[in-house]
Amino acid sequence: MSDTLAILHKNSNNNNNNDNTEDFFRLAPFNPSSQQIQEKALDHLKLSKDDVLFDLGCGDGRLLCHAVQHVPGLRCVGIEIDPVYVERAQRRIHELLPVEAQSRMEVRCQDALRVMETTGDETTTTTSCSDTRHKPLSELTLLDDATALYLFVLPKGLQKLLPILEALVEQRIKQQRKLRILSYMFQIHHGDWEPTLVDRTAKGGCPIYYYEWNGVTKLPIRAGDT
Repeated sequence: MSDTLAILHKNSNNNNNNDNTEDFFRLAPFNPSSQQIQEKALDHLKLSKDDVLFDLGCGDGRLLCHAVQHVPGLRCVGIEIDPVYVERAQRRIHELLPVEAQSRMEVRCQDALRVMETTGDETTTTTSCSDTRHKPLSELTLLDDATALYLFVLPKGLQKLLPILEALVEQRIKQQRKLRILSYMFQIHHGDWEPTLVDRTAKGGCPIYYYEWNGVTKLPIRAGDT
């Protein structure tokens, strides 16, 4: 087992012992993605100016800061429940990013498990790529606008997120828009969902599970499919 995986499981067990108390780490304890993983995430997601990248449980926002700096025009939204890390993320944005990149990234202090509560009504189910590009950053929502999603979440957290992920896939089928999800370290176990690609070349063999939907079928496409 890699050092990163061992730490995550240890912290997860500690959190499980406090299930009766308010717990900021219901999805995962803070354990930032390394520079190598940030670079691999961009390689697999193949983001462009037309994309909106969400990170659920974004911590101090370093993955999104890396993405917004390296992909011109990309817009990024982080969801983080712990105000301490939200403050760190906002400080990182203002201290490390140029003004233009700052205007394309936002971190919200919010419970990722309730992120759908801020989604628009059913009239947005036909939202097009051009509609999303003209939306203010503050109005972008996961369900209506996200084209890519990054997750560094423990298995228990992934299970809690499944209803949100299901709704996201169904919405993209209605919109006939592509969706990509990258889950670092842990596979998303849900029915017949199989990753489009699994990358185990990172340091320590820590896996990256990449899923891609073509906006037509409910199952992720397989590597090599068009």
